[in-house]
Amino acid sequence: MKELEFLYDRGYMDVPKMIQTFYLRIGLNEAQAMVLMRLYEQELAKEPFLAIQPLAANTSMDANQVAELVHQLVEQEFISMTAYEDDGQIEEVFTVYPTVVKIFNVAKDSTSKLKQESMKLLESELKRPLSSKEMQIIDGWNYDFYMIKAAVLAAIKQQKVGVEYVNKILENQAKEPKDMSYFQQLIDE
Repeated sequence: MKELEFLYDRGYMDVPKMIQTFYLRIGLNEAQAMVLMRLYEQELAKEPFLAIQPLAANTSMDANQVAELVHQLVEQEFISMTAYEDDGQIEEVFTVYPTVVKIFNVAKDSTSKLKQESMKLLESELKRPLSSKEMQIIDGWNYDFYMIKAAVLAAIKQQKVGVEYVNKILENQAKEPKDMSYFQQLIDE
């Protein structure tokens, strides 16, 4: 997780895009996701002090609604708050880093499920368990299941069903992408 924190601290991640992509999968609604994206913008601009009024001004919600959403996000551990004293006044500094960790964990779980589904598909087509070498090849794939399924079907049509052959099809597709109708054609036939 140190690498993740390193990337986050230096602003190397597109956190708003991550939130847009994963907000439903991590249990957020649209309003909560919007508030998180606005908070991240403040944090990135080196304004890590939680100020509800300016935050509400950038949304269609009033300050009370935004305050309630922020409270929910803190309770659900999407935002962490740190209080410190500065010249006798207590300041609260926030970070949305806990949201990034939740997104990372969900993405990791999704990737794991995709690889399991890919292995099941290939074992089914090969009618045998995969070897450790074949599992290593699959573990290295970063393709969506739709592409993998289409590549398996293409291998079946060529009567060359094997993980290495499917891997070559996927590599060639990555080098010379075709539109998705190519895959749909393979699946429909």
